[in-house]
Amino acid sequence: GVDFEVKDGGETVVEVIIARPAIVTAEFTENEDPHRGSVVNAVQGGRTVFSMRPFDDVLARPGLYEFRTAPNRDNELSLAETLVEGEETVLNFDLAKTVRVFFTYRLTNGELVTRNASLHAGGQRRYLVHATYGVQARPGTYELRSDDPRSPLAPTQVVIPDRDGETIEVPLAVGFVEVRYKAGADYKTKPDRARLKSLDRRSEVNVRIDTAVPVAPGAYEINGWSGAGVFAPQSITVSEGETVQVMLSPGAMGQVLVVYPPSDNYLTPPNRARLKALDGQKSLNARAGKPTKVATGRYQVEGWATAGYFAPVQINVVAGQTTEVVLEPAPLGTVSITYKPSQNYKRKPDRAHLKPLEGQKAVNVRVGKPKKVLPGRYEILGQGAAGKIASQQIEVVAGRTLDVVLGLEGE
Repeated sequence: GVDFEVKDGGETVVEVIIARPAIVTAEFTENEDPHRGSVVNAVQGGRTVFSMRPFDDVLARPGLYEFRTAPNRDNELSLAETLVEGEETVLNFDLAKTVRVFFTYRLTNGELVTRNASLHAGGQRRYLVHATYGVQARPGTYELRSDDPRSPLAPTQVVIPDRDGETIEVPLAVGFVEVRYKAGADYKTKPDRARLKSLDRRSEVNVRIDTAVPVAPGAYEINGWSGAGVFAPQSITVSEGETVQVMLSPGAMGQVLVVYPPSDNYLTPPNRARLKALDGQKSLNARAGKPTKVATGRYQVEGWATAGYFAPVQINVVAGQTTEVVLEPAPLGTVSITYKPSQNYKRKPDRAHLKPLEGQKAVNVRVGKPKKVLPGRYEILGQGAAGKIASQQIEVVAGRTLDVVLGLEGE
């Protein structure tokens, strides 16, 4: 601070000299060439005091700082500098050189493709390689890996040159698989894909049809698209440079027509049923009123549980024929509950639970909303959160409504 005295009358001039603060800036070079650099953080006592861009001139308090910056993963740099009042300090960061390189892969038929990959050194992954943008890496020798599920690349040694923008071409040994579907066959829907399973690597992928798909040499199993029909798997062996053609045709199919007749015993309007396969086919849902193509064999048809209670029906589907299944809902009775008025409930009860005593389905019943249920005996349990409710045993009769009044024990 500056001490001064102001006297009566006249004018007092106070001259204050302010020292120039420290000035700091940063420069980046790579192999003596200027580099765009990155943000520099000034650290004291383990915390960042200020940050600066490479082209900034920053005024700072004098003192010792650690300056940290990381232009890329190969250059995490740090400098310790003491800033002095009135002096300019230039921070010089010299980067280890990195270059941008790209990779292409030449297939056995001469076609060039790109794909994601990774570079490894010393038993560790050092870089990820983007199919389009390549990789920014330090020059040197690496192991290139690309684990594409159809045609994985055997680990290959590559050398990253000391030049930016180079493209490295890597040979990729493949054969080809071309999948087609037989024209005019009986399909559930038009097929647009197939399933390729590698028997050597235990991997599976979808493949396009009507085109030669590159794959690693080896043994494969081809499966047709299950949404289009039922297909027998085909086993093939693909050699390097060979194109193997596969023709798929669906097995014989029949149709199932599920019908729900008019009834007052549905809980909600039914619109589907479950076809449970009994001979190793695929289980599936069938829409009511619309024929569904399925593989031949035995099925158990189960009504939609949300719509009511149905006895399962077993059918045998024959090729070229439509099997009609009529699902009749079981007759239902109705249960309606109310609670006796009382000031002693812990909370106002609004439901009860029907515990079946003859193998029916347990259900909850809300107050004021009658519930359709299967006939038979039940134990009806009050809502426990409302207090100790006296339980009752009831018997529900088909086509009739049973009114049940519940209350606290002893009332």
